[in-house]
Amino acid sequence: MVVDITDPVHPRQTAFLTSLAMGNPWESLRVNQARGLLVADSTGKQYLDVYDVSQDCAHPRLLFSGNMPTAIGHEGAFSPDGTVYYMSCLCASGIWPIDLTNPAKPTVAW
Repeated sequence: MVVDITDPVHPRQTAFLTSLAMGNPWESLRVNQARGLLVADSTGKQYLDVYDVSQDCAHPRLLFSGNMPTAIGHEGAFSPDGTVYYMSCLCASGIWPIDLTNPAKPTVAW
């Protein structure tokens, strides 16, 4: 759920994100303010979602929702410049760098 808290006394729902990873993002939900990207992966799954929030964070625009075939999610973090999202899962003992140079076409960067 996306909530606009511009007026904290009267918060209001503005969107409901139903893409693959948003069903179970756990500790992966991250925003890179410099690039205006909202990213999440799904716990124990290969799902990754990338949204554009640069123009309107109350209404995220879906850029990508799909599988990262060799990565498993649970946690996540951005590189400082926002071009790489580190998809990780302690359960699989792995960290997978996801290249977000083109956020509509993320790729596992090995």
